[in-house]
Amino acid sequence: QRKGLGKAAVCAMLLYGAEKLNIERFFCKINDNNTASIKLFESLGFAQCDYAECFKQVELELKLPLLELQRKLRTYGEYREVSCPNE
Repeated sequence: QRKGLGKAAVCAMLLYGAEKLNIERFFCKINDNNTASIKLFESLGFAQCDYAECFKQVELELKLPLLELQRKLRTYGEYREVSCPNE
């Protein structure tokens, strides 16, 4: 923990979604007692947009223009596509 692997993984996922799948809006739901994950997503520009009391989950949204999203996320690293070996 605290080695930046979570942030790198989230950034890679967001970049892939934005660049390869043309996704422009991202949402996540996190249990409200998972403060580390909430802080991670907030550090990337996510903001709370809803709260589900029945599930005790915070919903966060990130909505940035593609170029701004790419610029922001590339400061945390790049992603590369790899194929899974056949078993």
